[in-house]
Amino acid sequence: MADRYERMLHTMRVDLTVLYAQLALICHRLPIPVELPTQEGVHLLDDMTPAVRRLVEIVRDMPMDEDTQSGVFMASIDWLTAVDLWVLMGINEPDDTREMCFAGAITSAHRGLALLLEEGDAEYNGDIE
Repeated sequence: MADRYERMLHTMRVDLTVLYAQLALICHRLPIPVELPTQEGVHLLDDMTPAVRRLVEIVRDMPMDEDTQSGVFMASIDWLTAVDLWVLMGINEPDDTREMCFAGAITSAHRGLALLLEEGDAEYNGDIE
């Protein structure tokens, strides 16, 4: 049971990291690029989470179309929710309900980011690839 739980927590961390990388790419392509920390050794809780919290604060004031703004905002909120659930799962006993909530948040974030990446929204800075 403990091995399965540790593997699950590791998989959750990988999911969070992959989604963060996608969010960083989207933010880099915004009309006014937002650079999230992506350098080697960036830490999920110490670096990524505060950066996404700051993104939530500033994205509402950025000049972009409402769909892109809403997509970045909601994907960020879903990602932060998933991080909080991952932390709670790591400090508490296994919890099936919390695991399902994590899956819902990560799926919602993934869906939102996929739409933003797929659409190649006209508001993105097209010179950056």
